[in-house]
Amino acid sequence: MSDGERNVSYMAARVMTAEHPVIVVDEPELHMHSRLSIQFWDEAERLRPDCRFVYITHDLNFTLSRRNATVLVAQDAQIEAAFIDGLPSSVAAEVLGAATLPFYAKRIFLFEGEARKGFASEFFSAWFDDPDTFAIPCGDRNAVCAAVSGLKTVGVVAAEVIGLIDRDFYSEDVLNAVTKGVTVLPLHEIESVLCDQSVVAALAEHLGKDPTALWSEFLDRVRKEFQGQTLNSVTARRVRSRIGDLLEGAFNASQIVPDLAQTEENHKSTISALDLPMKVSAMFAEESKRVANALDSGAVEMLAILPGKHLLALLAGTLGLKNPSELTNLVVRSLNRKMLGEDDGLVALRKKLEKALLAYLPPRRTILASPSQLPTQTDMGAQGATAT
Repeated sequence: MSDGERNVSYMAARVMTAEHPVIVVDEPELHMHSRLSIQFWDEAERLRPDCRFVYITHDLNFTLSRRNATVLVAQDAQIEAAFIDGLPSSVAAEVLGAATLPFYAKRIFLFEGEARKGFASEFFSAWFDDPDTFAIPCGDRNAVCAAVSGLKTVGVVAAEVIGLIDRDFYSEDVLNAVTKGVTVLPLHEIESVLCDQSVVAALAEHLGKDPTALWSEFLDRVRKEFQGQTLNSVTARRVRSRIGDLLEGAFNASQIVPDLAQTEENHKSTISALDLPMKVSAMFAEESKRVANALDSGAVEMLAILPGKHLLALLAGTLGLKNPSELTNLVVRSLNRKMLGEDDGLVALRKKLEKALLAYLPPRRTILASPSQLPTQTDMGAQGATAT
């Protein structure tokens, strides 16, 4: 028998013979593979339901495996409770993994994206550069809503919890029903904010170009690009999103019965009752008109309907840059206040960008931060949806 096997056998014996109702386990992950340690202590808790298990660990994965648990985080001689039950595991990991969060965070900002991947993560890391704000990428729209709901339910000290999701191709019904505390970006996606006319003007001036002429050239490029199949793709994706909403709301548990043939018939009759061909024709007519009007407007409506990543590529070319990454890197560098000296040429650009971007984003510092101070659809002249 190996040393590890002997130690595990010893721990099992101690647990099974313990007479005290509280079992304290120091570093439960020792002597075992991470997955095995989780399974071992799951079984120990199952076999001794009469005991309370207290674990002392540095292993974040093990901590996250203890559901329905109270987690105490020790930092700088302080101990603070961090309730993680009900949170998506990625968000719970961020909350527990940040040693300063439980004690110092005044604002937790949750957004769509992946940690250290893509523009959103890079951009929000630069935008929220004060020590009181903790920005967490959560994955997709549903994950952001679940994280906001979970954090508000369990409570995270005195931090204000704010969520932001992309408008994307979702229908108005879906956007107007988002979780309380989550705001819908009034533009298609986060890349779209860089295509705002005020942002474009600031970038044009920084690059020594005429803002008015460049904006006109950008709109010309967009209108030439979004024709035929490219334009129809936007319309079709908007229609498909609405069809998905329609189908999701049509089915319920009562349509599933013990008899498979009857279950099939229930679903067929439900689909038939929806009259999808007629509805799809009406949807295409409505969305085609909506997309065309947005394209003609050349304003915020256009940025709400057309995919931001596609627009960003067109904007980069209009500005004379090699690719979208060169554009996004310029924006992120200018927003990095810690790296810029007062005489840096990017400071002037930063100030202009901050003023323009505040139309869509929470303040950079926490002094004014709260969900009610996120821009509303009235502020932006667009069909933004804010849950309050």
